[in-house]
Amino acid sequence: MSERIANEFYKSKVMSADEAAQFVNNGDKVGMSGFTGAGYPKAMPTAIANKAKAAHERGDEFAIDVFTG
Repeated sequence: MSERIANEFYKSKVMSADEAAQFVNNGDKVGMSGFTGAGYPKAMPTAIANKAKAAHERGDEFAIDVFTG
């Protein structure tokens, strides 16, 4: 993916879904595409769910609002 990004600043922002999920915190509101397969963020919902599951197993609260189109 990063080879398609010409701007070095933005290229440095590319990360895995698991890395990006670390920016999602309890109480956050998260918006993502929803209707088409091409725009659907396939890895992010799973990465966020894994983070929530780990938090719950530790006894921590983790709940977010998800908005899709």
